[in-house]
Amino acid sequence: MQRNPAEDIRVTSPAPPLPVIMLALMAAHLAGMGAFLTVPVLAPAMAAETGVPASLAGLHTALVYAGALVTGPLTGPLIRRWGGVRMLQVSMVVLGCGIALAALGHPAALAASAVLAGMGHGPVTPGGSHLIAAHTPARRRALVFSLKQAGVPLGAMIVAALAPAIALVAGWRISILCMAAIAFLVALGIQPLRAGLDAERDRPGASAGLLAVLRESAAHVGLLRTERELARLTVMACGYGIAQFCFSTFFVAFQVASLGTPLAEAGLRLALAQAAGVVGRVGWALLADRLGAS
Repeated sequence: MQRNPAEDIRVTSPAPPLPVIMLALMAAHLAGMGAFLTVPVLAPAMAAETGVPASLAGLHTALVYAGALVTGPLTGPLIRRWGGVRMLQVSMVVLGCGIALAALGHPAALAASAVLAGMGHGPVTPGGSHLIAAHTPARRRALVFSLKQAGVPLGAMIVAALAPAIALVAGWRISILCMAAIAFLVALGIQPLRAGLDAERDRPGASAGLLAVLRESAAHVGLLRTERELARLTVMACGYGIAQFCFSTFFVAFQVASLGTPLAEAGLRLALAQAAGVVGRVGWALLADRLGAS
């Protein structure tokens, strides 16, 4: 059987260095935070024009998570078929389209925007973890994964500071479109990594049909019924996620509505809190690697 030359090139392409992969994944997490924070951070500015109360920012976050719950379980099967980089690229495009939809300002568009952006965000964390898992030394696993995840507070910091500033200069609609553009740029920027990281895609015997993807995803979710430790860790992680996004979702709206803080200043305060989160992630990771190795 004659081999396809393109497949040979794909297999033999060297993987990029771990720091390059890390930077790409941090950028993806940075863009991904736009799905959660763009609308809540701009909610006070949007409320006057759209009539949608800023207090509904919590509903927006809930809808983002609803979208993520749809696509998150599909990540593993789709990575096997497309590769991790292509999975992230598709996620960024879907996420960017979802954020951009919020620029319409209509309540229905805001709801659809949240769900669509969430569907784009669902594969970001598992897809990124897949890409660095094979390149991470066991004794530095917590540090490497925490540095990757530092893109979450870093992204929140940038969105919290940048979105209100753009809104003051050019309006909240332009600010939303700028946050969407970040996701599109990340999707384009990580394309050079695909040859070295997606070499194992399209494995023989992996059906590309939707039903096959759904069956494989259901089998993965079913592990929560049989693996008690995994189920407990999942519940614990959900609790941490709820606490994190309750803080970031309502922080700006509370300051503007209840304390009379100017929008830009409230955004900068949230950015400062997220900067502390970056430091905390690295510090806790160093401690985890030390304790885990002892």
